[in-house]
Amino acid sequence: MTLPFSLLTTALLPASAIGAPEIPEADATLKLDEYNIAMWDYPFPSGLRILFQEEHSMPVVSVSSVINHGSGSDYDGMEGMAHVGEHLAFRTQHDDLPETMDRIKQLGGGFNAFTDDDVTAYTTVAPVDALVPLLTLEAARISDGLAGVTEEHLDLEREICRIELRYANVIGDAWAGLHGLLFPDGHEYQKAGIGTHETLDAITIEALHRFFEEYYTPQYTTMVVAGDFSLDDTPAFIQQAFTGREHLLTDPKNPDAELILVEHAPRVERRELVEPPDPVGQGPVTVQGNVDKKTVVVGWTLPAGYQDDDYNYRVAADLLTSSIYQTMNLGWGPAEEQSAVGCFSQPQEQATVITCFAEPPEGWTPEKTIRVIGDSLFSAWDPDLMNYKATRRRITHSISQGIGAARGDVLRSVDPIALAGDTRDAAKLLFTHFTGNPRYYSAQWGLLNNVALPRAQEYIRDYMTRDRMAAVIVEPLDEEERARRAAAGVGGEATAYHGAQADDQYNLTFDLESLTPEVIREQMIVPDQKTIHEFTLDNGLRVAVVPYGSAPLVQVGMLLGGDSSLSDPPYLNSFAESLTSRGDWQPADDLAQVAGSYGETTAGDWKLLRADGVSGNLDFILRRVRKEVDTFGWMMAEKKRLLKDWRGTMKAAASQPEHWAWLLSAQRLAGAEHPAAFWINSDVMEAAEGWDQSMVRDWMYSKYRPDNAMLVVVGRLDPRDAEQAVRTMFGGWAPRNSTDTLPRRRTPPLGSPPERSVYVFDKEGATQSQVAFGCQLTPRAGADIAQIQVLGDVISELSWRALRERASVTYGAYAHATASADGGPALLYGAGLVQNNAIGFAVEVFLKLVADTAEGEIDERMVINARSSRAREYALGHQSSAQMMSRLAGVWASGEGFDWFDTYREALSEVTAADLPKMMEPCAGHEVVTVIGSRQHAEAQLTEAGIQYEVIDWKALYEAQLTARESRKSQGGG
Repeated sequence: MTLPFSLLTTALLPASAIGAPEIPEADATLKLDEYNIAMWDYPFPSGLRILFQEEHSMPVVSVSSVINHGSGSDYDGMEGMAHVGEHLAFRTQHDDLPETMDRIKQLGGGFNAFTDDDVTAYTTVAPVDALVPLLTLEAARISDGLAGVTEEHLDLEREICRIELRYANVIGDAWAGLHGLLFPDGHEYQKAGIGTHETLDAITIEALHRFFEEYYTPQYTTMVVAGDFSLDDTPAFIQQAFTGREHLLTDPKNPDAELILVEHAPRVERRELVEPPDPVGQGPVTVQGNVDKKTVVVGWTLPAGYQDDDYNYRVAADLLTSSIYQTMNLGWGPAEEQSAVGCFSQPQEQATVITCFAEPPEGWTPEKTIRVIGDSLFSAWDPDLMNYKATRRRITHSISQGIGAARGDVLRSVDPIALAGDTRDAAKLLFTHFTGNPRYYSAQWGLLNNVALPRAQEYIRDYMTRDRMAAVIVEPLDEEERARRAAAGVGGEATAYHGAQADDQYNLTFDLESLTPEVIREQMIVPDQKTIHEFTLDNGLRVAVVPYGSAPLVQVGMLLGGDSSLSDPPYLNSFAESLTSRGDWQPADDLAQVAGSYGETTAGDWKLLRADGVSGNLDFILRRVRKEVDTFGWMMAEKKRLLKDWRGTMKAAASQPEHWAWLLSAQRLAGAEHPAAFWINSDVMEAAEGWDQSMVRDWMYSKYRPDNAMLVVVGRLDPRDAEQAVRTMFGGWAPRNSTDTLPRRRTPPLGSPPERSVYVFDKEGATQSQVAFGCQLTPRAGADIAQIQVLGDVISELSWRALRERASVTYGAYAHATASADGGPALLYGAGLVQNNAIGFAVEVFLKLVADTAEGEIDERMVINARSSRAREYALGHQSSAQMMSRLAGVWASGEGFDWFDTYREALSEVTAADLPKMMEPCAGHEVVTVIGSRQHAEAQLTEAGIQYEVIDWKALYEAQLTARESRKSQGGG
């Protein structure tokens, strides 16, 4: 939800900045260093275009491709087929290799894909030695189509797409109805990208093969490759990847002609606006969806995207959000719940769609909400309103902030080399594909300079009018629709797909004997300790400065020890943080001025303050962090409101079965008094009534002091200059009290492993059910975190293959193992959102995997592959300055020094299958399993499987948390 600027400012300004020390000034003028991206462009006569970007920050590579056909090209009556085809593209088999998905995993890579109205896009990432294999897979995708895909594969992936359909969000549920009003009959944007259960049933394997033959062709394809290679080698890469598939490069009309590069025309004409069609109706139409209460979705069409005004469309959406929010919430008191509103723009080839969603305030009908949205449109562009200086100043400043933030987004998209789904190549892929311009980053910077308030308002005035507004009301699913969604396809009582696939063939592309510990160590790229410049200031502040990357960006992270699970008394930390204003924030401190941002998160039981921006403004970024840790104001007058908010948070959490499943599981695994099982309850709030300002002040002064902190600075910088900037900005930071150490509790050990428990939490009308398990492992000792992680990887892969790849009863089943500092507790978790008829099957799968592993029935190949994949993937986890900062902060927060990276690499290389059974000893027979969903299905299937279970009356537990008055209200009383 976007807050009006006036409210945002009020929320961030401290009540009073007391005792603020003299903090050095810093220039906020944007100091952007020169940055050139080395790139070669190959537009081939076939229509295929491949861009290569050279980037040497880390030895990784990404290969992305976009096909200029998506769900808008679905065959009539088979809507959803482009999306199903996207799934099946990872089940293909080319050149006698394993399935594409397994091939990418074994290369140590990750992958992602999406289907939109206009396009289907794919991204793969891996260590750089996988460049040619990944590029070969992309060539195979547009040459061999769905090679190796069978009817059985289609049946399996059809069920996965049904699961996505059942889980659609409010926008997804409203999309078909909204587009049916915005676009005329027959328009490709009218089609529902995810389809319906009926259209999914109609899809045939023959139609899918025909779809790929028709659209997965060179003339519709653009590829972008980015990573640690020399552009001089790119001709050899293309030759290797396209050997045997040279026809993908040549002119189809003259395949024997000399291969030369050609001029590519843009797919979206930039000289003139592509006008959208007029809406065919206004509605409102009503659809059912996965919402708890009625929600309104409205939309407008604007000219086609990938034009010079794309950012003005975004500004128009932001202005509309602010205008609707203020109109809907006019006259509401600050303590009252306010209605959520959000608008966003989506550029597409034939039109840009701006969509807004709004939750009707209490007492409002959806129809009234739609009328008020229409009433608010004028205030986003009305010239008379803009004549008010205060309003114009507020909006102008808001746009300035937005431009700065957008510049930061563009720069941050350059930083990661190859993040699956968010890559430096994917950021420019669609832009280059549609506009023909390969210089995405410089183009975006120029487009941001075109942002103008009058232009954005002009679009609102001309296109976003009441008579062009289409409206949809999304209401909660009724019992009949819930039953229909739950029963569709395999969601019914049939169990044909449960393990019906042939025995799992775990095909490997490498010789197991070749993956020796020495090879694993060579494959694993850890942060180079030689580049980490560590020093400690006289005040005790520990600092690590790490030069990294070529993008002109810098990340600053400040770690501070102490969180609510370890404070004494519990939750004092949260109480104190909530009643303290920090930073003395002013508009002049806004990091958007230097294309930056500020945020706060956690790393273990440490708080992490994060700030970023362009490297040339490091001193300004450091100043923002210094103000956050050294400027305080107390807001004890807000104590009553805070405890009321805590009460509301407690009630909201306790009103959902997911909360009780988590709490009961945590209490069983760790112990009721363990910090891992803490939550805000009535006892905490009663104790907090007696907490006063002195407790708040003492805690904050003990926490926010240099000898309880660690500063990490990562990015394109000179270590000497960065050290001087840190010393200048933080050398004067001094403790506010004489406390020597932060008073906090130590994490206690876990209790004895519990007996196996299976708990069922009924969720009325659930169309799918969440099955999860947790159990204790042996406590972490020394460097055996590597064994713990490999164990989690193996269980995760087995869960995925059993429940998704072979049974298709879940979109994804995963597991992971966690461990705190040396000697601390280690836990294994697994989960999957499964079809209602697969609850018992999923529980049996999880329990069998645990039992088999504890008995030593482990495929050595899977352990070796997990070990190798984790080693090869490790570099993907710190390929950007932001990731590198997180990785360094995480290691520090766990109590390790940076030499831990080398220790961990050594330990990972030595993990074997023989190490895992011992780790599983506390787990087998001591699992805590939770089922959230259909009680009817769960009881029947667990009984049939002979698994003992207990149904938890979570509603009674919820009622027990309420006061008498709250209880009467929840039951409909006065």
